[in-house]
Amino acid sequence: MAYFKVVQDNQITDAGSVFLRWSTKWQQLFACDVEDAQFVQSNKEILYRDEWMRPCPESVDEIVEARVVVVEADEYDEIRALLDDDQIIEIPVEEYPIEVEPEPIEPEKQKTITEMRELIKTQQERIEMLTGCILELSEIVYGEE
Repeated sequence: MAYFKVVQDNQITDAGSVFLRWSTKWQQLFACDVEDAQFVQSNKEILYRDEWMRPCPESVDEIVEARVVVVEADEYDEIRALLDDDQIIEIPVEEYPIEVEPEPIEPEKQKTITEMRELIKTQQERIEMLTGCILELSEIVYGEE
């Protein structure tokens, strides 16, 4: 079983084990593996979403954008115990990656970088579209859970 913690404003604000995906066929959420997750749901019944998750439809309302981190069972148990006792769990700032100011780029290289970013964006859009197609086809072939 997979677990997660929710980090907001340098604090762990929630934890849980429910990973969800949206079914366009049935217009509802279904439990899934971490790899297929579009959302997580906490014990507070709040839907959270992070950038690393699969794309989600715009039709799902009341989503809280947050940093969702997959954790091991022992860490989850510790966090859950503290949260159940209404304790505030602060995260030291050092745990977040330090952002480094990029070096200036020559104009001719900048053009190449811009072209690569556009290509990457196009490829990401294609991947999202194909992922949606695969999910739809799997629902058709295997039926809904």
